[in-house]
Amino acid sequence: MMFQPIDKEIEPLEPPHSMGEVVERILNDLSLRDKVVMANLTRSELHAVYPELAQAIRNEFGLPGRNRQLTASIRRLSRENGHMDEEPAMAILQEIWKRVKKTHMLRVVK
Repeated sequence: MMFQPIDKEIEPLEPPHSMGEVVERILNDLSLRDKVVMANLTRSELHAVYPELAQAIRNEFGLPGRNRQLTASIRRLSRENGHMDEEPAMAILQEIWKRVKKTHMLRVVK
């Protein structure tokens, strides 16, 4: 599994129950390079460039149906943000994208 400890001596992580937990796990696993690349994409580029990551999120976190508590959390937050049709994995990607845009955006320094 992508977001689980590799060492067999370590207990597997509890499945996340909120979008915030998933976002934090993924942000902790993303490299600096990936964060910078993602931060500098437009919203439409994000959807075009990251379908494999969205699929990995679906598989890893049991979306949309196996992890019902997580799915409900994502849908609730998506509704609050006005993205009611957003597929859960893409909603997670967009949240990650919003965060890295604030912290990892390349800027011209004069």
